[in-house]
Amino acid sequence: MTVKLRVGLCGLVLCGVSGCFQSGDEATEYDVGRVSFREAVEISGISASRQQANVIWAHNDSGDSARVFAMNAEGQHLGQYHLKSVVAEDWEDITIQGGHSGQSYLFIGDIGDNFGRRDFVTIYRIKEPVVHQEKAQQDKEIITLADVGSIQVQYPDQARDAEALMYDPWDDALYILTKREERPLLYRVSAGNKPLMWSGERVEAELVARLPSPTGGYPRDKVVAADISADGQDVLVKTYQRMLYWRRKPKQSLAEVLLTAPTYVPYVEEKQGESVAWSGQGYITTSEGFQQRIRLYPDPSTGGSSKNK
Repeated sequence: MTVKLRVGLCGLVLCGVSGCFQSGDEATEYDVGRVSFREAVEISGISASRQQANVIWAHNDSGDSARVFAMNAEGQHLGQYHLKSVVAEDWEDITIQGGHSGQSYLFIGDIGDNFGRRDFVTIYRIKEPVVHQEKAQQDKEIITLADVGSIQVQYPDQARDAEALMYDPWDDALYILTKREERPLLYRVSAGNKPLMWSGERVEAELVARLPSPTGGYPRDKVVAADISADGQDVLVKTYQRMLYWRRKPKQSLAEVLLTAPTYVPYVEEKQGESVAWSGQGYITTSEGFQQRIRLYPDPSTGGSSKNK
């Protein structure tokens, strides 16, 4: 899942990499690349860098080691980064914090719980690695990251299965959106008025909204990914079969906007698509499986034109 990048994919041109074509009668599909490396065969989360042009972060679903991949929008492998001393139980989404300058952080959500048995879930935080693209494409760097922060997240009522993790710059908090409930639950993850220490402490998630039931029907409208733009104005929630979009009003909380009716924006249904990320020119999706397409859809807030802030 991840954040709307205003400059990070500025090298992309819609329809300019692999062309564009119509798919069905509804949406224009922009096919910009394919995931070209076998290590990433079960991608369940993506996030676009804000500070590095044409860098997308990705990770696999459960069953993989604790690693994230860097790739470009064409799907070329730019590096593999292992989180030292971390065991990945069920990684489901990734999101990003940080602007165009200063330190940028990646948050990885080990938040899956298919059977509702976990006493707590875990969110990991790492400094965004610097990707040396030309060298990485030649050498396929494998790097171990020792500086890994974490928090344990406990739900106030019962165990929850989730696949959507978001960072909201408007209130500097992380949000988890659940999957299994017919009315998805939105939880806020913070330490109240104090900053999170990222030293393994346990925090209790706060239930802030019970969203309306999806209109497309259950279970194909289960929530599988979500993302908030870098400026906080735009929100995407992805289900298996559609893409929901909201544009926030000034001072409108995430809970408040998600309780309003969404706009349905273009999305070509993928076989097992569980990831979405804002980019400088729209939103990106890809799916599980080898050589899956990477698709870039136009920014709904600008009528399809790119915008930079």
